[in-house]
Amino acid sequence: MAGVASAVKGWLRELRPRDEVMLLAIGSENEVLHPLSADRGAAGEALARLRRWGTTPLHDAVLAALSSIQAGHGRRALVLLSDGRDRYSLASAADVIERARRADVLVYPVALAREPPSLFTGLASATGGRSFQAADVGTLPSTLSTIARELRSQYLLGYTPSRPMTEGPAWRSIRVTVNRPGVRVRAREGYLAR
Repeated sequence: MAGVASAVKGWLRELRPRDEVMLLAIGSENEVLHPLSADRGAAGEALARLRRWGTTPLHDAVLAALSSIQAGHGRRALVLLSDGRDRYSLASAADVIERARRADVLVYPVALAREPPSLFTGLASATGGRSFQAADVGTLPSTLSTIARELRSQYLLGYTPSRPMTEGPAWRSIRVTVNRPGVRVRAREGYLAR
């Protein structure tokens, strides 16, 4: 746990000063260790108090985190550090993916395990984030640095759809491409038109 906390502290220093951070711990219950704020010192202190406890209702925790982050301003991202094993959630993996699709939150799941769970790949794909695997805690600092770099170098694109709205909310798939060689585009699969 100490290696994970140290890596996260390093990651916090790589974020932009105005970026707000919320720390949630997943145990038998979800616990807000640090509410949404730009106070890195308090976030670091909260990490120092983190201890393992209870079971991990991972699906329920991701749903709670998405809801909590949605209240933030500007771009929103969820960096999820977990072994990926769900224990005793009421929600299913499909529920989590569906909710993530509707949220305006990029999800960057990091599997602290040898095998990345399919949920993590699905979350990243549905939201425009990226899934990582850090089976060795020693690789976690470089993984988190990659995420920080990506968060600092994103573009926000907007457009007006050519088709008029249908009755009720409808899923619209999107595909983003660029004409520049050597550039990789990662974007959401689509959005829920309302």
